[in-house]
Amino acid sequence: MSDFEVVPAELRERDQWLLWDADNDVPRRPHWRGDFKISWNDPDDWHSFEEAVEAADERDSWGIGYVFSSENDNYARGLYGGLDLDGCVEEDRRPKDWLPSLQPFFDADAYMEFSPSGGGVHIPLAGLEKPEWWTDEHFTDDEHEGVEVLDNKFCTFTGDRLRNSGDAVADTGPWVEEWLRQAHKSITDDDPLAEGHGTAEGGVEDAILEFDGGGRAFGGDWFDAETAADALDHIDPDVMYPTWRDVGFALRDEFPTATALRLFKDWSRAGSKWDTEAERQAERIVEDSAPGGGRTIATVVHLAKQGGWDASAAATGTQADGGVAAVVPENASAGDAAGPDLSVPGGYRGPLIVAGDGRIGVDHPGDPEDPDSEGFWEDVTNFYIEAREFLRDRDAGEVYADLTVYPADAGESYDVTVPMTAFNEVRSFKTEVVKDRTTTYTSGIERLNDLRKFVGEQDAPERIGVERFGLFGGGSDDDGDDHAEFVAPEGALGPDGWLDDPGHAYVDQAVGLETKWALDPDDGDEFDADAVADVLETLPHTRETDRLLPVLGWFYASGVRPLVHEWTGEFNLLNITGESESGKTATLGLLWRLFGMDDDPLAVGGETKFTMMRSMTATNAVPVWFDEYKPATTDPWRIDALHGLLRGVTRGGTVQRGNADKTTDDYTLSAPVIVSGEQRIQGAAEQRRCVMTTFSSRATDPGTDTARAYKRLTGEGYLDDTGEYVTADAPDPREHALAYYQWVAGLDGDDLRERWNAAAAGVAGMLVNAGFDDGLGEAARQGLQTVVFGLRLYRAFAGTVGADVDGLVDEDAIESAVRYSAAEFVGGGHKSHVDTLVEVAARAAQNGYLEAGEHYTVVRDETPECEVRVNMSAAFDPLTKFVKDYDVSADLLDGFGDYRARFREAAAADGGYITVFGQNSPPIGRALGVHAGRACDSLDGFEARAFDAEPVADRPSGDRDDDADGGGGGSGPSQADRLEIVTDAVADLCERDDGAEHARVGDVVNTAMDAGVDSSAAHAALDKLAEQGDVYQPLTGQYRLR
Repeated sequence: MSDFEVVPAELRERDQWLLWDADNDVPRRPHWRGDFKISWNDPDDWHSFEEAVEAADERDSWGIGYVFSSENDNYARGLYGGLDLDGCVEEDRRPKDWLPSLQPFFDADAYMEFSPSGGGVHIPLAGLEKPEWWTDEHFTDDEHEGVEVLDNKFCTFTGDRLRNSGDAVADTGPWVEEWLRQAHKSITDDDPLAEGHGTAEGGVEDAILEFDGGGRAFGGDWFDAETAADALDHIDPDVMYPTWRDVGFALRDEFPTATALRLFKDWSRAGSKWDTEAERQAERIVEDSAPGGGRTIATVVHLAKQGGWDASAAATGTQADGGVAAVVPENASAGDAAGPDLSVPGGYRGPLIVAGDGRIGVDHPGDPEDPDSEGFWEDVTNFYIEAREFLRDRDAGEVYADLTVYPADAGESYDVTVPMTAFNEVRSFKTEVVKDRTTTYTSGIERLNDLRKFVGEQDAPERIGVERFGLFGGGSDDDGDDHAEFVAPEGALGPDGWLDDPGHAYVDQAVGLETKWALDPDDGDEFDADAVADVLETLPHTRETDRLLPVLGWFYASGVRPLVHEWTGEFNLLNITGESESGKTATLGLLWRLFGMDDDPLAVGGETKFTMMRSMTATNAVPVWFDEYKPATTDPWRIDALHGLLRGVTRGGTVQRGNADKTTDDYTLSAPVIVSGEQRIQGAAEQRRCVMTTFSSRATDPGTDTARAYKRLTGEGYLDDTGEYVTADAPDPREHALAYYQWVAGLDGDDLRERWNAAAAGVAGMLVNAGFDDGLGEAARQGLQTVVFGLRLYRAFAGTVGADVDGLVDEDAIESAVRYSAAEFVGGGHKSHVDTLVEVAARAAQNGYLEAGEHYTVVRDETPECEVRVNMSAAFDPLTKFVKDYDVSADLLDGFGDYRARFREAAAADGGYITVFGQNSPPIGRALGVHAGRACDSLDGFEARAFDAEPVADRPSGDRDDDADGGGGGSGPSQADRLEIVTDAVADLCERDDGAEHARVGDVVNTAMDAGVDSSAAHAALDKLAEQGDVYQPLTGQYRLR
């Protein structure tokens, strides 16, 4: 089904559209309203997207198409192009066997759509350049099945998007060329980048028998059935169908029907595709063909040689008999500590053995009763596999194997971490294990089962596999361990250093964040305590204290983020802003290095939705830093993607990602996240969850104490007060990281919980002193609690390395930082009584005071319209008991009756999270309806999961529920009118006579309400304008036009 509005916006915005006609002899020939004489590559003949869609409606057979033009399609991300995958889809819309996996395109959030016939797929790409080696490839001359690269062509568009594919044009990268390489190999059975590619004219089917060095031609009596069987053992029986068929033809050309059929079946039986239907096809291929049919035994020889078969040795009678010589390669010698133990696992009882050079195979001895019988060696792999450890997934129970592969011939050993299910089918094993340019697997599923047992019986430790690095055990992540471990990509840290036998091990996720991690067990676990103490004593003085301490508090709390999230269900973001030269990027670069990472942040404008999401799932206790937050100059889809993820990561949300095989994967957003830039994070929901600070350029002025302190930590020279140039050796930031994470691994969970609670009490007192005690929401209070908690941890850590704790940040400095942070928070103000009661209800349900089926129920679960229905009349007494038992600071009214009018008013409001009041909701009776998704966004203290509800809110970034009505229907002004009304309100308020330069949020909303826009819609319009970059906040809660 077509829906042109799903075509990527960046293409719809360009006037490069024409039409095509399904009834034409050449359907893909471009035209305009029936005029086929137009020049499709002449910009004067192109039209806008809207014009093309309107014209296509005139005839059922007309459709729209885009002109990929190498001269007129320039764009900041490079030329637009596309891939045309012809005939790659079965009737049930599953991919055909020859098509390489489209998973890389799903991972890149690429827009993909079905072709007009439904049998192909089109993929537009930005920055696409056709590789020099590429030629469009098809299986047949009529070009109905194959792959084309469209770099200067007209391409049809249908809007029939593949399920789970993205909504934007993906950036091209090396992965696209690798995918094209796999496609070329799949279609032609020829690797375009392999040595010697293209030297044989005509390809496999026309391969000729070569001559050996002595001038003797291959062929003749030497190529008997036994030699053919040996050659076939070097050919993968799971080749593409055309190649498999040609092998059958070639065998029949060389041998009698019975012999050819026996050889063909014996070889094919080893493949994963062999079944009853394949057997019938094999019989038809051999029995219906005859010698001289065009395929000769040269085809078999050519394919076998590609698989490593020595045809010369076979032709001259020098083929090895009885096995492979025991020649140990240099990288696997008995005396090489880095090499594997070339032995069969003790518990293994299968047929596989190991040759001296490491290849794994089966030795077939001759018949001892037949003196003429000769034994032979059957290669299974030309490499040895060593299992270093087995990793069991804590949740799913799936087992991964951490393997080292040692090639027997040439090439360096390499490591892979694969699920043991990779041994379940030949294709998966080749994709995930056989990765080197020289490694091969030439057997079928039976030998793969043997190999699985061979690997599984190796004496390797079994650990808990974790898919993110950070803190595990010790009460974090509910894995039941009594001790904590800080798991890193290359090992795990305990209180005394790197662990020899950790309980956890990181499962390689192939995400960029892994490469940014700087600590390695090979560097040892000793650190210079004096150097670390010097860092801790100097750090607070590198920037203005009030503005820096919230940052330090957040950083030192981030190491125990899993525990904070376990206690509260949330961990705040950190948002740092500042003008150019204010030192924000330099400071964050230093801090990131001090916490184990390198100083190269992720750039908001340079990451895909998938890489942003995977970065936020790669760790649970190491900060992830996104820099260059610039909504006005960044692609809107990137900003939308980031905002969606930020809303989820604070609460540990789950993102679902579709795969090419129509399955889905769940990813848990778990990282502590920093966002920095010259502009604050936009959106009220995002701002409420941020610890915010603004750096000033005053601290970086040459000659200031702050600038000098920073340079002492980074090793930069500076002039002292006497004018003398001072230099110092910068401390190694990895020393601090190593010391800190060892310390974190040794912390007691109960003690940390007491410190967290004490921080809450401290914040409450500080806010009373500062006059903020009644003006901040729950998320803001937790942000301040995180700052105080982290700064006290900083002081405790400093004491363990001998730092001068008395000279460090004291309680007065902490209170000053809290006052500064409290003033920075957005989303304060007094909550309504309805807001407070709904938040208390969520917390009471989470703590078991409200029961499902008695006090609440969930309707339309796992949909965007998921609602929690609460019988507030029955729930009010348990709520008041919860408030009393937990000493919750909540201003509840005296009784349920005091809320009735407020509930009715809230339910009648347009676009709010209260949907109904007094609605009959079996089995609990009449209830209040709470839209779960809107409540999560609107209320700091509301968690849908407290009610076991799962709204479609934790979904891939960019898929916001901000519909045209700002969250609701209604008969008020349209979205476009509301945006115009609010824009005019901001402009008018900024130009009023009282000298104000900014428009306060309340004034904007009141002005919009006077024009007929309700309050919630006015707020939604402001958020939308900010996301679009039309307005910004120079000060908290105040707007100006950009």
